[in-house]
Amino acid sequence: MLALLVTACDRGPETPAPVGRLATLQTLASEYEALADALPTSPMQLPAEDRKRFVETVFRDGGYSYAATLKALARGEWDKNDKNARDLVELVTLPHRQLRAGESMEGLYSEDELAAIRAIEAHLR
Repeated sequence: MLALLVTACDRGPETPAPVGRLATLQTLASEYEALADALPTSPMQLPAEDRKRFVETVFRDGGYSYAATLKALARGEWDKNDKNARDLVELVTLPHRQLRAGESMEGLYSEDELAAIRAIEAHLR
């Protein structure tokens, strides 16, 4: 499992996943399922840092950059009522859902990432 997640540290493409495109979500879903099948547990059972590496790997293997997608979503140039956009947001924010005791968003994300996450969440309100 660790080898699978460590590969996420490699620099992948700097292209953000297009927001609102069903084909993009299908590609990311396929990568998610393939990577999840290789894990001994579900991605949601992983510690937050491993979950973040998992999501970064999903994006990289799908041909996109997690960081670039996070920045693109933070700009708020998407329809918050679009199901495909919301599904992409759900994947991007997966790392900090159901944080365990001792885990925090501040410990999981860089300052820039945390600002982007907060901008995305504010856009959803």
